[in-house]
Amino acid sequence: MMETPLQDLENWHYLLVEMAPIAVFVIHDNKIIYYNQETEKIYGYPSETILSTDYLDFIHEDHRQKIMNHFNNQVNSEHPVEPCTCKIIDSNEEVRWIVLKTIPFLHKKNRNILCFQTDISEQKKLVENLEIYQEHLEELVRLRTSELKGALEHAEKANQIKDTFLANMSHEFRTPIHHINSFSKLGTDKIGKAEQNSINQKLLKYFKNIHIASKKLYSFIMNLFDLSCLENGQVRYSITELDFLVVVNSIETEFQSVLENKKLTISKKIPNEPIMTEFDFNWILKSMRCILDNAVKFSSKGSTISIEVNKNQKNLNDQPTDITQIAITDRGIGIPEDELDIVFEKFTQSSRTEDGSGGKGIGLAICKKIISDHQGKIWAENNPEGGTKIIWYIPQKHKPDVVDTADRLLKNETNNINKIIFDME
Repeated sequence: MMETPLQDLENWHYLLVEMAPIAVFVIHDNKIIYYNQETEKIYGYPSETILSTDYLDFIHEDHRQKIMNHFNNQVNSEHPVEPCTCKIIDSNEEVRWIVLKTIPFLHKKNRNILCFQTDISEQKKLVENLEIYQEHLEELVRLRTSELKGALEHAEKANQIKDTFLANMSHEFRTPIHHINSFSKLGTDKIGKAEQNSINQKLLKYFKNIHIASKKLYSFIMNLFDLSCLENGQVRYSITELDFLVVVNSIETEFQSVLENKKLTISKKIPNEPIMTEFDFNWILKSMRCILDNAVKFSSKGSTISIEVNKNQKNLNDQPTDITQIAITDRGIGIPEDELDIVFEKFTQSSRTEDGSGGKGIGLAICKKIISDHQGKIWAENNPEGGTKIIWYIPQKHKPDVVDTADRLLKNETNNINKIIFDME
């Protein structure tokens, strides 16, 4: 190997370059005149080939012009130019990526270029793999987004079909069930007044069973209809200011005979002064009816149901708001802790009532919707003494900026079902 500028350095400097973890070599007249061990390791050629070959022959043809321009700029500059990234070809004809940094210097009046070369093939491969992964990921995200969008549209369409079916079914079933209910009541009254014998007693029993079953079915159908109307925005609320205690007294009177039959008592904790609140009396009464009906159904014979009403204040939409809060507590079977939220979803029951002792999962869903339309909230808690506590509240003043379901009804011109107004019994 010919004497090179680097060999003029002190021995420890020379060893430092020789053992460097990056390729270090000197270019003169486009040929390598000195190189260290890492250079030979990267290129893989024998010494004779490295020293006798034009350096550009080691460069991939795509980047030869780029390296020529880099060297020309470096020769004409007194300072290092920006590093250059390019591809080279090793002895195995494999492509490697390198970063080339050059420094010009004079030695015995010869202009040379000191080169520092770092092999970044592995990093480049990782970057390329990452780019491929990102492209596939973006494609996968687009595909999944499209699938989710299609599934959402399908679900919305299915939900609309379901709502339409419920509305139509409720309407079509209402009249015949009402007839069954009326005629079974008529049969019960007529046979009850007739001479009692074994045949009439059997007929009376049959008519009573038919009447009880038809009332249950009629109630279920009407609840379906109510739920459909509420969800489709067909309900026109009549908001008036009333003393909320009127609702409590009305529901207590309505359930008096049922409470007596099951030997249940109601314990009331209510203020001595009126609680003036703006609400729709009939729909809020229906909410109370659904909740109290569950409390009666699941309470053990001879137990007590508590009704507590109070005035309070709560931050709603970052505004302090006066609210009327109601809590109805029973001593029944209770609800598992992880099911306290889902019992308000339609057609959902607690696992403790799946044996048929519960309803059809409609009542609490109706309550939730009515109370939500009144800008309130409802939730359930387990009573530490056993049973369930249903708590809900509504603002005492109906907010004028909230769009009522009646307004949504007027805007929905595409759904003919929404224009049907049924006579609610």
